[in-house]
Amino acid sequence: MKALSLILSLILSLNLPLFATTHTVKQDGTGDYTLIQEAINASHDGDTVLAWPGTYFENVDFSGKNITLASLALTTGDMQYRYNTIIDGYQNGSCVRVMSGESSAVLFGFTLQHGSGTNWAHPVLYSGGGIIIAYSSCSVMHCDIRNNHVDGDGGGIYVRGESLMSLINTSIRQNHADGRGGGILLGWASNIEFDSALRSSLYLNYASKGIDFIKANDCSLLMFLDTCTVQQPDSYFISSTDQNGYQIDDITLNIQHHVLTPKDADLYVNPLTGDNSNSGLSPDEPLKSIAFAYSSIKVDSLEKNTIHLADGIYSDSANTEKFPLNIRPYINIVGQSVAGTILDGEYKSRIFKGNNEVSNYSFRKMTMFRGGKVDSVGVFSLAGFGVLYAQNDHVIIDSIHFVDAHCYPIDGALNIQASSDVMVSNCVFSGTIGGYAFFTGLDIGDTLTVSNCIFVDNLPDYNQEYELGGGMWLAGGGSMAIVQNCLFTGNDQTTILASVGGYHPDFKPVIVNCTFTGNTHLEDLASLALSGAGSELINCIMYDEGTVSVAMNSWESLDTIVLNINHSLIEGGPDAVVLYPGELVKLIYDESNIDSDPMFYGGFEFPYNLSENSPCIDAGILVLPSFVQLPETDLAGNPRVYGSSIDMGAYEWNPTVGVNKFRPQTPDKEKLLSVAPNPFSVSTQILIKTTLQWKLKLEVYNNYGQRMKVLMDGIYLPGTSIVNWDGLDEYNQPIPPGVYHLVLVVDGKEVEEMQVIKH
Repeated sequence: MKALSLILSLILSLNLPLFATTHTVKQDGTGDYTLIQEAINASHDGDTVLAWPGTYFENVDFSGKNITLASLALTTGDMQYRYNTIIDGYQNGSCVRVMSGESSAVLFGFTLQHGSGTNWAHPVLYSGGGIIIAYSSCSVMHCDIRNNHVDGDGGGIYVRGESLMSLINTSIRQNHADGRGGGILLGWASNIEFDSALRSSLYLNYASKGIDFIKANDCSLLMFLDTCTVQQPDSYFISSTDQNGYQIDDITLNIQHHVLTPKDADLYVNPLTGDNSNSGLSPDEPLKSIAFAYSSIKVDSLEKNTIHLADGIYSDSANTEKFPLNIRPYINIVGQSVAGTILDGEYKSRIFKGNNEVSNYSFRKMTMFRGGKVDSVGVFSLAGFGVLYAQNDHVIIDSIHFVDAHCYPIDGALNIQASSDVMVSNCVFSGTIGGYAFFTGLDIGDTLTVSNCIFVDNLPDYNQEYELGGGMWLAGGGSMAIVQNCLFTGNDQTTILASVGGYHPDFKPVIVNCTFTGNTHLEDLASLALSGAGSELINCIMYDEGTVSVAMNSWESLDTIVLNINHSLIEGGPDAVVLYPGELVKLIYDESNIDSDPMFYGGFEFPYNLSENSPCIDAGILVLPSFVQLPETDLAGNPRVYGSSIDMGAYEWNPTVGVNKFRPQTPDKEKLLSVAPNPFSVSTQILIKTTLQWKLKLEVYNNYGQRMKVLMDGIYLPGTSIVNWDGLDEYNQPIPPGVYHLVLVVDGKEVEEMQVIKH
């Protein structure tokens, strides 16, 4: 009786009539209506729509009605009715919409789940999975808002556009937003009143910014919470930002309980054997997802903690991974192996996001696969794999394969903005469609080093209006970018910027020991296009690049800019260098440059390694600008300097470990196995080459050494055998996504092993 009196007093305080019409909703047909929306449509201001228990697969809209929508919790005082009276958005929009000027709408005693948001104030993205409130006022009372997912903002609740929400004894938990505010986004000119007596809870949500809550307006806020994810949340959990995305301190928190105590230790994650109820403190007690590990680890600025990723596939489908990852400062993420640790965006979203002023972190040893958002609407992604926003300083990205991203032409698979002391090394960028594989917009004083990286087969999206794309776009005012020991090949570009570009009056990139070859482009367009205050090309090779290898554009505010090319092989010589307009650009084309065939060796693994008669051997220079520090190895992992001087290009010839290492193998040492496609989703084809009549056995093992299936076993004649594998185990059951190992046994002896990935 006391609880019912409290509920009635709350309703009276909202100025709602007690004796208006009540419209009953029962799924068995014994009420006035069987659907909630039908009852709302028939209601008038002041009415009550009362829903009996059940799961209502609807996307409910208050439609401008100032009514109370309630479960039997309203009339009985039993708050357990919130859990069995469910509005399920079935991934077809927001569960509840209040966005038609309502001034006193009430939502009372429901579970809201599986909402996907409403397309509001954005041409593509959807926000407000559980509830969206826009230009309206609504009281949300005694509800449970959970398991909603949006590709925009406000996974649980989205409040924007001069709106007011009262939040009373409501739980917002386990919601996910690809954008901001996993639990709640409070936007422009709006406010939320958190009841201090009947407190709400906000925990275990996830988003790429403000995993539980974000406020994006200039109003101070007092938050009374019963339970939050942690007792003392920083901006990773509860965030308030100005219009430029920088943190401001205008939220006062009053929290009674929490669900996680951050661990000041390394954490371990395994998508196959992990469980988020484990401690995560050892490989034997791993967590299941990276996102949960990020929320569970303590940020220690004095001694960084590391999240160790076991081999396996991390994706929404495989282990319910939540992308984009919301990067935390002073945390290292390290995979078990480049080929085996796979972060698969499944073309649903980008994979990570570094928000403003998040610094001192690293990503190492993994593959990032299928980044960007591709759906029936088309392609939408501000960055295929990830973006580092302003002041993501002191960052290391090392030994990562970025494979198959899809993004807009104006952007890139990896996008670095206004950040300094960023080092990208030993990475491979391949298969980017639309936009550039690597894209930057640096600011005054920023530094960037790209070292020992490969850019291959990155293409424009020819279905887009602007066919922009390729290997790399570099830009930045008053900044310094060094690109060294990198290979650019197979990148297609239909505009003036093909492989590396820059555009700013004070931007002076230095390109050292890079190889540009086999990039395709329209006639008379440059493979390397530069624009700014000046650039320097040292120890590089530009071969098989069409009629224009290098183009230099002036910046109109400058009298003269300088392009310095020295100790490089430029096919076509100075005639292959275009200056525009010529009177404002000065070319220093040193006599140390050569115009010749570089005589690439053409081996399988490193085709652009130099042969022993190459004119590029010892033809480079070791006297480099003071800020350039040569890496220890070339792109093949051999010592960077051998002989009397450094070689031109990304590879160093070495008679002891160079050419001989990549010489075509004798038949008995050739690779016997090949697999395509790899990774695969439905089926793959395995080719086995044999030179003699052998007894062959081909087996599949998982990462734990368990045999999954024998694909072939018998006597085979010389030639090529083809095995089609449908991804089933020996019991004809589909194997889960992950990394598997093909083992070839010849005459009873294991002779070759190859990894194959199922996603």
